Amino acid sequence: MAAAVQQGMKSLAFRGTKPNRYRERAITNLHLNLARYMGTGAPRLLKN
Repeated sequence: MAAAVQQGMKSLAFRGTKPNRYRERAITNLHLNLARYMGTGAPRLLKN
């Protein structure tokens, strides 16, 4: 299974990883607040 995942990540159609909306909510919020605090590199919305 892991080999199939790795192969899929090397595909041209793979656009990158996205954080899980529920389990990684704290991490997403941390990055949002850091970007606001620093005033640079504001995060962009990810399309589902």
